[in-house]
Amino acid sequence: MAAQSNTSAPPPMTPQQRLAIMLQPKSPSEILISKSPHQGGVNWVLHDQATGLLRYVNVPYMDSTGQQSASPLTQ
Repeated sequence: MAAQSNTSAPPPMTPQQRLAIMLQPKSPSEILISKSPHQGGVNWVLHDQATGLLRYVNVPYMDSTGQQSASPLTQ
């Protein structure tokens, strides 16, 4: 039995593409209010002026293999 390839599946995203998506404003009123470097990376804090919600995104520094995993934190 031959394996079928799914040609409609998108290629895997690069760490930079994932980061760009995570740091895009979630609404027109969301702005960056803080970028705080730390030992493992940078914490971004975004504020939605319309709702008052804060969004935290931790962006770890890339390791020696070029891998980076961004993890969103919401409050």
